[in-house]
Amino acid sequence: MESNRKTTPESKPHAEDRLFNGDLKSAAETGSPSFNDVWEGVLYMKRWGKLWLNPQTGAWAVKGKWQSKRQYFSEIPTVGGGWLVCRSKEMAEHLQHQISIEIERGTFNPARFRKAKPLHTGNYARKWLEDQKPAVKFSSWRCYRAYVDHWIEPLLGREYLPDLSHEKIKRFLNAIPKSPKYKKNIQALLFEILRDARENGYISQVPAPIPIKLDQKKIKYIDADTQASVLEKIPARHRPIYAFLFATGCRVSEARALRKVDVQRDCIVIAGTFAPSADGGEVWQIVKQSREEAIPLSEGARIAIEVAGQNLTPYIFINPDTSRVYKKNIYDIWNKACLDSGVGYFPLNNAGRHSLGMALSKAGVDMNQISALLRHSNVSVTKKHYAEHDMGVLKRVVDNVRSIK
Repeated sequence: MESNRKTTPESKPHAEDRLFNGDLKSAAETGSPSFNDVWEGVLYMKRWGKLWLNPQTGAWAVKGKWQSKRQYFSEIPTVGGGWLVCRSKEMAEHLQHQISIEIERGTFNPARFRKAKPLHTGNYARKWLEDQKPAVKFSSWRCYRAYVDHWIEPLLGREYLPDLSHEKIKRFLNAIPKSPKYKKNIQALLFEILRDARENGYISQVPAPIPIKLDQKKIKYIDADTQASVLEKIPARHRPIYAFLFATGCRVSEARALRKVDVQRDCIVIAGTFAPSADGGEVWQIVKQSREEAIPLSEGARIAIEVAGQNLTPYIFINPDTSRVYKKNIYDIWNKACLDSGVGYFPLNNAGRHSLGMALSKAGVDMNQISALLRHSNVSVTKKHYAEHDMGVLKRVVDNVRSIK
């Protein structure tokens, strides 16, 4: 029986677009009785809204009501996250077709068809960033802001948040010309933002993260003799803080922020560190992972503190040239001494913290003890960095085992 409906010229191009679906082709070829029904549904799909030409701008738009609210759409979202203004009736028809398909599927959300709305990734990331500002340390927040400014906003800013898929995140990470560790940090921040969006009901699920394999680099370290040769090239008035770093394995910022009240009779309490402040300076704040931990007051550490002498500030190590705590000049002094001693450029943190960890590992000290001294979150972190198999240590272990009778 012939249908009473009339095909309109406007509807045929859109129907033809959908007829290239594999299921429809196979249905037609096999003479399936459902083929005509599918064709009818495609050809006569109800269009949402009306086309309208804006006489002032010359652009076309789609207007209509959705959930009792008037809606107006004049730009087509593209695959790459851009937007195309409807400069012709055909473009407006394409936009109308896209909207109608999503309504038919039950997935329509007006925000997806509007530029610069809260559910676009860039805007939501900005909102999340501001919400985090009072809750995190400024140094952490500044790092988050850099990731949003340099990568998330430029590369994902126009993406509709619910459309962020595993594949889109993979392309995003591939477009970042940085190390695997840097990419992993950016992905971690992006997923914090996505989890926040899910908890607030903006998206229903978070895509699976992209596996990122980190390069396992060997820790750079120097031995005690090399430390001593560099120390000789440092002016005597500056030596105490470097000797302290060698003896304790503290982070450079922790040694700079060490206070007189932190030195106990038989231990040193690592309580604070210096971190960037919002005004461009520095601020004393509680240490990493927000917990105070004690390390032994070794003989080397005690001598370094005594040689540093007394001063009128709350801190142990003061730069004699400025009568203030060391700042970036601590690295300038170290780098010059490295060059003067013939060692060449060598990171200060590696010369102190990493070198102590490797020295203890080579001496056969248990990894749990090294982990406690360096205050790692767990012993697996220590093993990852310092469990280098030293032939001398292994030889002693084998000899000791074979000597047991």
